[in-house]
This record gives sequence, C-alpha cells and structure tokens, in this order.
Amino acid sequence: MKTLKFRSESIISSAEELVLSFSSPSMDAEHLLLSIINDKNNGACKILKKIGIDLGRIKAELERELKAQKTNQYDLSPISQKVFKILDYAQSFAKEMGKEIIDAEHLLLGILKESTSFASKLLLDNGVSIEKVLKEIKS
Repeated sequence: MKTLKFRSESIISSAEELVLSFSSPSMDAEHLLLSIINDKNNGACKILKKIGIDLGRIKAELERELKAQKTNQYDLSPISQKVFKILDYAQSFAKEMGKEIIDAEHLLLGILKESTSFASKLLLDNGVSIEKVLKEIKS
C-alpha cells in the first residue's frame, strides 16, 4: 500500500490512542469512527449531524463495544485487516472525487463500505448510508 495522505492525521493518531486506552487487541473500525466523532469539527461529523444522527448515542455504543473487546492479548499487527480495507476504500473514494488527500468523510465512506464491522452496522442501523453521505458531500 502506498503512503496515504490525510488532511486530518489527528484522526488516525486519536484512533491509535483509543486502542491503548480501551486495551484493544488492535485498531479497528470502531476506533476510527469514535475518533471521527470525538473530533467534532471534521466534515464527517457535520454530515452525520445533517443526516440527523445523535453523535452522543453513537459514541456511547462504540465505547460500550470497545470496552467489551478489552484484552490483555494483542495482535501482532496493530491495525486490523478491516482498517486496511477501510483506508483503501477511503483512498478510492477520495480519488473518485478528484482529491489527493483523504478527509474524514472519505474515512466515513470507507467504514460504511467495509460493511462487516460493528461500526458500519451501527451507522447503517441508524440510517447512515453511502448514498446519503455522498449526497451531503455533493450538496
């Protein structure tokens, strides 16, 4: 995978910190989504608010899930395969939109496209879809 360029590297750094604070085995989609929500000033949060998502409730559910995954055993890879897929999807979405830099909204789209994670199912169950996010980006 070639080096990805992020506008908001703080989202990835924050996700890494969340892995440690929750004693998670590796970084997963839930860490990324919680990091996006914790930032509050990024485009993805603005889109979620426009769609009508209760960010506080989503945050609480993510934290509950991460607490349930707490472990004393860690994976050899600090980043799960799902996150690699999400980053790849995010890069593809950014390219499709003519962007060279991955923003929080591209990460959000990547989480939604990698539909097997708790984070993506949580978003989908709350009415967030790739189509709705794309519509908000274009508006």
